Amino acid sequence: ALLVMEAVLASKARGEACRKLGGEWFERSGAILRAEAKTQGITYEAYVKEDRPHLQKDYEQISKDLPRTTPHSFERLDLLAFLAPLAAIWDQKGYEGKLKRVLRAFVARHSALGYAQGMNFLALFLLAFLDEEETFWTVSYIVSRLRPLDFYSGAPFDMNGMRTTLDTIVTLAAKLKLVDEHVGEMLMDEGCSVEDSIKMSCSAQLPVLFIDQLPMSSLLRFWNAFLAEGKGDLASILTSLAITKHANNLLMQVDEDEKEERQKLSESTRKGLGEDPNNSAEPIERKMSIQKLRVFRDASGSLPLSLLENALTMNEKDGWPTKAMVEKARFAQSAKEAKSLAQETIDLYSLLKATKITCADIKKYQTAFRTITKGAESYALNQDQFVRILKHGSSIKEDNVQQGSRRSHISKDLARALFLVADRDGDGGVDFRELMVSLSLLGEGPSSSKERLRLLFQAFDRNGDGLLAKSELRALATILVKHQLRATHSRQPTARANKHGTLISPIPSRDWSTAVKSNGSIERGPQQIAKMLNQLLSLDTDESGGLSYPELEAGIDKCPELAKLLEDMHIETAFDGLLNTGVEARRRPKHRDDTALCRCLIM
Repeated sequence: ALLVMEAVLASKARGEACRKLGGEWFERSGAILRAEAKTQGITYEAYVKEDRPHLQKDYEQISKDLPRTTPHSFERLDLLAFLAPLAAIWDQKGYEGKLKRVLRAFVARHSALGYAQGMNFLALFLLAFLDEEETFWTVSYIVSRLRPLDFYSGAPFDMNGMRTTLDTIVTLAAKLKLVDEHVGEMLMDEGCSVEDSIKMSCSAQLPVLFIDQLPMSSLLRFWNAFLAEGKGDLASILTSLAITKHANNLLMQVDEDEKEERQKLSESTRKGLGEDPNNSAEPIERKMSIQKLRVFRDASGSLPLSLLENALTMNEKDGWPTKAMVEKARFAQSAKEAKSLAQETIDLYSLLKATKITCADIKKYQTAFRTITKGAESYALNQDQFVRILKHGSSIKEDNVQQGSRRSHISKDLARALFLVADRDGDGGVDFRELMVSLSLLGEGPSSSKERLRLLFQAFDRNGDGLLAKSELRALATILVKHQLRATHSRQPTARANKHGTLISPIPSRDWSTAVKSNGSIERGPQQIAKMLNQLLSLDTDESGGLSYPELEAGIDKCPELAKLLEDMHIETAFDGLLNTGVEARRRPKHRDDTALCRCLIM
């Protein structure tokens, strides 16, 4: 295989050597898929002819990428030289059309996955070794058999396989101590950790399998291990570890060069040349800093073939991981990612169940939440941010909001009162779950009468002792009566006669002092409040002088009128009335038991 690769790099007989090497790659990859498809009556031509409406976005993206996917699209001179014969016949032989058909056929076969950035360059590189149909089957084999199934996946997995591979590389690099402690300190001095440096280096290389990243000799050696030797993603991990080791060696050399430059500067200063601006330390510091920041990104471009070969042999004595070690590390990272993904799914399901808000709306609010908290020290809304998102909903875009605020009628006082209730731990911030519960209670999703009841109880319990005193019950009674009178007024929009036959006008929308009873008589608001207060006081079964939540809940269950009133009352009405009665919603003491909180806020 090495002899064939050497012939590929030679200018003479390159075409024949490429076809021979490509044939070996295909026989151990794409040919397997083609044989399987043939038994099922599936052909490449059938995929090419498919034109599915739901894949139009993928087709459009492929068309956009084609003009910038040519043999001239790369940066490395050795790769450009290698692809020069293909570039010479690219337009003449219609290779752009071949590439387009390969990618569209790929999308048709893998419709659940779709088209991802990087696949175009994989197909282009393989066209230098294989014909059109062989390229299609080989790309399909790479994606479906040699890489994690979710490596290129979109939402909701969002390239979970690639993240797992990156975490595996970081874990193995730390375990094998491929990066010296001193190098780690050098990177931290530049504001970049070892983990971030490795991920920064590998994240751009893994999707395209190191095309335009490695020297041609190393690139062909990697692809041979990846396809012909069947190492697949194992070869990707080993190559990334080799690059990490090489980057460490380069940084150590940078450190040595820096020491040498400093020594020269010191000697020049002693000789009286320090006054020369060209001998100042600042240019040296800047030069060294630039080298350190770029070294991990550029390390792959000079990876020696010998170092790569050593890594691909997986010789544990030379400090490289065995296949079992890599698989164990990858399994651990896969389990970790799966657990994290499962937790996100559970959290989403929990929110769906608790708030009754649709999944699409939760995701919209999640985007708005991340936008408004971007750059904040804590992932929570402060009071002003809470008011903004409560009034404008999910329409928040950066520092502005779209036209048409959803709840512009909500006063700031009302929103701030809700904030104090939602901020259950008293830390001055509302997390995403607490926000969604507040929105649910404001009508974004259905909420039960008991949820309203618990929220009302918690809001009117001003001292947080778990009991509603008589003064607090009077305020609650006022809110209930006010809503009852409003409901009565809405049901009686026209004038009617009292028991004496006199026509009376409907109750003004802002006058809650009187109400028309069902028999036509007029009852004063204060009388109704007193009646409601006595009704609430009668629920104090243990005669403690205060009404607990269990007593209130049990009493409501036995009183259909109160239950119906709470069912019909919108939570905005309750809090608006709470503010108008002069009752201040206070922050709860931190020692307060969670059982006294709104049930929906502690789910």
